[in-house]
Amino acid sequence: MSKVAEGIVETKPIGKPDQEELLLTKLVLGYDNDTEYLYENENDVNGLKNAMKMFDEFIDNEDFFNGNENEVFTAENEEEESALDFEIDNSDEENVQDDELFDIENSENEEEAVEEEESSESEEDAWNDSDDENIKINIYQNKRLRKLKRSYEETDMIGTEYSKRLRTQFEKIYPRPGWIDAPVSDEDSEGSDVGVDEESNENEVNDYNALLKLLKESNKYMASVDKTSKILPTDKLTVQRLKDVNFKQISKSGIQSISYHPKNHNLILTAGYDKSMRMYHLDNTENNIIQSVFLKGTPIQTCQFYSEVSREAFKNCKLKQSQNNNLVFASGRRRYMHKWDLNEINNNNNIGISKISRLQGQEFSQKSFEQFKLGHIFEKEGTDGLKSHGIVALIGSNGYVNIVNATTGQLYTFLKISGHLIDIAIDYKASTSNGIDTIIIAINKQGEVYEFNISKNCNNKVERYWKDPSVFNVTTIAIGGGYMSDSYLHPVKDIVFNIKNGKMFNNLRSSKWLAIGLESGHVSLYDMNKIRQDSKKIVNIGNVTPENHDSFKIIDNVLTSVSQLEFSHDGQILAIASRANKDCLKIVNVLHGKVYSNWPNANTPLGKVTYMKFSNNSEVLATGNHQGKVRLWKIGNYY
Repeated sequence: MSKVAEGIVETKPIGKPDQEELLLTKLVLGYDNDTEYLYENENDVNGLKNAMKMFDEFIDNEDFFNGNENEVFTAENEEEESALDFEIDNSDEENVQDDELFDIENSENEEEAVEEEESSESEEDAWNDSDDENIKINIYQNKRLRKLKRSYEETDMIGTEYSKRLRTQFEKIYPRPGWIDAPVSDEDSEGSDVGVDEESNENEVNDYNALLKLLKESNKYMASVDKTSKILPTDKLTVQRLKDVNFKQISKSGIQSISYHPKNHNLILTAGYDKSMRMYHLDNTENNIIQSVFLKGTPIQTCQFYSEVSREAFKNCKLKQSQNNNLVFASGRRRYMHKWDLNEINNNNNIGISKISRLQGQEFSQKSFEQFKLGHIFEKEGTDGLKSHGIVALIGSNGYVNIVNATTGQLYTFLKISGHLIDIAIDYKASTSNGIDTIIIAINKQGEVYEFNISKNCNNKVERYWKDPSVFNVTTIAIGGGYMSDSYLHPVKDIVFNIKNGKMFNNLRSSKWLAIGLESGHVSLYDMNKIRQDSKKIVNIGNVTPENHDSFKIIDNVLTSVSQLEFSHDGQILAIASRANKDCLKIVNVLHGKVYSNWPNANTPLGKVTYMKFSNNSEVLATGNHQGKVRLWKIGNYY
């Protein structure tokens, strides 16, 4: 039986106090009871008393309270340093930043990493714990520490080595921001609202030449977009996850907007409430960021590429463009928006960003520029030609839709509907007078749908006005199945013109599908071709009640409010997202009105989907979430 069980407790004898402890005790309590000790240690006691007396005199010195304490310390330090055998040089240490004391390891090569650590050992840290050398940590038993291993055989390490590897791992996850060392001038900090995002690490190069080169070669990428897609299966989708767009550096806020370049599906733009626009070149290996811009005071809600239609897409027709082929429009909850001309950027701090704010008499109807859609306006030029320019359709207040010329920034026209305007979509139709007419589809909260023709000589005519009696509390709409829309600014098929007797005929196909999302989570699908056939011609919108049209399918797989709807380029599939719940994304086969059950599933790491976007050929679906990550999903059934 052990001694503890028997109730026997071993106690170690308390050692006698050392000389310093006795000295302190006698000084505090006095020496009346130990004259022998006082006699033996009289010199030490007197020395301590003299030291305390000198300290009291030093405190009472007038120089200490008159701000001359530095002179007292300097005189004493000079005497002490003169007695030393070496000199102390602190001139360089005063300018050293805290994290410059550590080395950032970015090498993926194991041997290079070890060499960097060995070289850093010679540098003396600001503070060392002597106990670290006596501590031994097992990094094999703790799964979270296994990432610190340098070889498979390594299981233990001492405390100093453990601290170094933790420090290296921290620097990998949180690299040193570039803005710390970047000089900031008074002019830049006070006068400029826009600048290059300086919070870029080695992965963000802001390479202007690379961006311009990609933009010039954009037309070459359209060949892969124009290839014919396959008919998708109705039961299962083959989906493969690709590397995240921003896996090297996650956004600091949720992703609010994603946009593919209309002519280059390898160029993608992301933005959010961190006030930054970031442009990436997708290669599924590095996904390097090639440009990053910070908009001061503008948390970005909507950010979209704009590019005019390529001349190669219009057959037998001469297309005259406005030469604004590469623009980016960005806006937040502000009374202005930013236009970024990518062709004007250069290495001389010219970013090419301007503001659009004045709407010439419509300011009262546009309290915020945060929601907009992009499109084209076409006009007939001569007998066999067209000219075009871009438009920005802004969702205003009080039922107004304000349309701005994308080139000049001036108000082009405005539309008005009854009720609370919720969302708009931009469609196109063949026209013998203008070649192509632009149609604005607007919907209010009660589900009333207006279709305006805003092309030249059409006087913003309302072509259709209808509603579904079962639809109310609308949240969003989307159109698909046509050759062009606000989601696909470049035609997904070549448009062939045929001119007869001064009239222009073409094979342009308008959008076939319309989807309406509700607060209840339901999504109603409509066949627009059928609605066009059944609708009556409207003469005066003021005296007309909306026609009733029913949906051909209602999707009820989502239980929370629908935040976004997105069609693929050919209209075969519809993506439904709700940001209210985590992993709430559904993919629908539109023709059969059936939701795919195999993807996404419970193991798909989506997060709360805040935005989604199909690539130009719908081969890849990009989803942004509230964590600032942009994930890519390749749909293998398309090609």
